[in-house]
Amino acid sequence: MLLVFVTMDNEGHCRPFSCHVLQLEGAFDVLSGIITAGESLVSVELLDLSTGQRTSLPSEAFDGEPIRAHIEQLEESWQTLLTVSVDSELTQKQLLTAYSVRLYETYQTRIRCLERAVRKTDAHRQRVSLTPLWESSCIRLDMQLAQYRNQLERAQAGKRRVCKRLAPYLYCQ
Repeated sequence: MLLVFVTMDNEGHCRPFSCHVLQLEGAFDVLSGIITAGESLVSVELLDLSTGQRTSLPSEAFDGEPIRAHIEQLEESWQTLLTVSVDSELTQKQLLTAYSVRLYETYQTRIRCLERAVRKTDAHRQRVSLTPLWESSCIRLDMQLAQYRNQLERAQAGKRRVCKRLAPYLYCQ
């Protein structure tokens, strides 16, 4: 990998540089060192010599702080997390329970909204039936009511299924 960058000193002189790097952390430390020395980075690019792909890096990302220590600390944290054994069956059970609880709450909300839609549409239908030329409007509202009631029945059936799944863990209504 080739690190290509342009620096600018305090007097405004720009100088291009390039160097081979084996690890990104080393390249980033070099760039941070340039900032620490008091120069500015104008542009930074990484060139993959095997593919010819260029990657532009934001020069503002380098603030003079060494990056390698942060990456090593992050790597240690990941290694610690990866070595902790997890009971996968327990985790799956917990995830399924959490998912089921969210699904149950979603069904409850959906049922409340559909019940409200049925009430309001039914009330609107009652008002429309008292007006002249009510037939076409009532037919449309009847179809809408049937659709809402069908969706309501499906949501209630879904809620009952989730309740059966959650029965050992929670009290469902």
